[in-house]
Amino acid sequence: MILALLFFCAFSAIAKDLPDEQKCFPPPFTTIKTSELLECLSNVQKTVEAEFNEKYQASMTSIVMPPRMIANLRKSQRLWISYRDAVCKAQGRSEGGKFQNSLCVIKVTKERIADIEAFYTITR
Repeated sequence: MILALLFFCAFSAIAKDLPDEQKCFPPPFTTIKTSELLECLSNVQKTVEAEFNEKYQASMTSIVMPPRMIANLRKSQRLWISYRDAVCKAQGRSEGGKFQNSLCVIKVTKERIADIEAFYTITR
């Protein structure tokens, strides 16, 4: 029981920098089923990935973006997916499995959304 409490507190600390994910972690000394936590994180991950796909597709179909920039975005996207998968797989193995993997995917995807907005979104 104490180990489970420490486990959830540790992930609550990790999630504090991730506002959308905070709702998945109960306040200290509150019980939550592992399946409920995984489902919540999965839903947040789906939401973040949908936002990411929307931003990426909008950038790829930009009329104002030169073809070379679109090609660079496509290439960087393929490399980024490999990077995200490798980093999150490594973190998931070493720090807490599915919980850590989901948190990593969410965090890294949000960072990529910010990159796309900063470098590939051209105001029309």
